[in-house]
Amino acid sequence: MKPFKLLKKLCYRVWYRITSFYWYLKSRFIYRYHLINLNGVNGHTYGWIDKDNAMFMACFKLLEDYVEQEDPFNVLDWEWHEDHRKAKKEITDLYDWWKIGRHVEQLKRMEVYEKEQEMLTRLIKVRKYLWT
Repeated sequence: MKPFKLLKKLCYRVWYRITSFYWYLKSRFIYRYHLINLNGVNGHTYGWIDKDNAMFMACFKLLEDYVEQEDPFNVLDWEWHEDHRKAKKEITDLYDWWKIGRHVEQLKRMEVYEKEQEMLTRLIKVRKYLWT
């Protein structure tokens, strides 16, 4: 009986290593979850971008991907606690500002750097709620 358990354990470890390596390759080279594509964000297409703008755009691009791809408002129960209700409102407010409000402000030629900084700070405060 003991050799059977050892063989089973060995087979499991080999299978685990093979599947882990398979998913590593798939995530690294096909899905590329570790990259944030900033093309098309804020009119950026190619070339140099300042680090402060890249950080700002990457944070809000991640928020955009979270809301649009993970669909958290239909997957999670946001009404079970007051903190989660506030976080949901904050996330939707930030998302709406990123998609609509910010572009309206830019069209009005307002100075938006301070507003962007405020919104980035608000996004960082709700970071712990951005999971599904």
